[in-house]
Amino acid sequence: MVVMAVGMAAIAVTGCASTQTGRATPADPVSTPYQVPTNDAANITLPPRPRDVPLTGVAPCTLLTEAQQAILAVGKGVPGPAAQLENNSPTCDFPFADHTPGAEYSIAVDTTTGIQLYLDPSLAVQLRQVTVNGFPALDITLRPPDLLQGCTTAVSVANGQMFTVNLGQPARG
Repeated sequence: MVVMAVGMAAIAVTGCASTQTGRATPADPVSTPYQVPTNDAANITLPPRPRDVPLTGVAPCTLLTEAQQAILAVGKGVPGPAAQLENNSPTCDFPFADHTPGAEYSIAVDTTTGIQLYLDPSLAVQLRQVTVNGFPALDITLRPPDLLQGCTTAVSVANGQMFTVNLGQPARG
């Protein structure tokens, strides 16, 4: 079952690209009242998982095979700081092989909280519902100053369990 999670991790890291067209114009500060941003959580209904893939006891550094690390052009994973969740989920950082400062994939394994956590508008600024190998997932933009800024995808793998994949923002480019 961990093999399925590994495949999902590799696919999840590809889901955060988006663009918007338009022209930015300043708002009139006198006539435009401040509005709290919404993350569109009210419009998200998570579909059922095709099966459960429990992550209890799985170390995040074991979730990418050497072949997947080569495809993603990252080095060997090293345990990272705990994810900024209530349970301090274990993480593993996979730095880019070219040593680009700040560029890395960080995978966190959370065995006590499901992806419903991110439906809280006080936590996530933007959400986009996606699927990863048929598993419900969310592409997330977290509120600053969260350390997981950049592109984050959370994948629901079992009741109350998820893994997150974050692409850290490189210092350049």
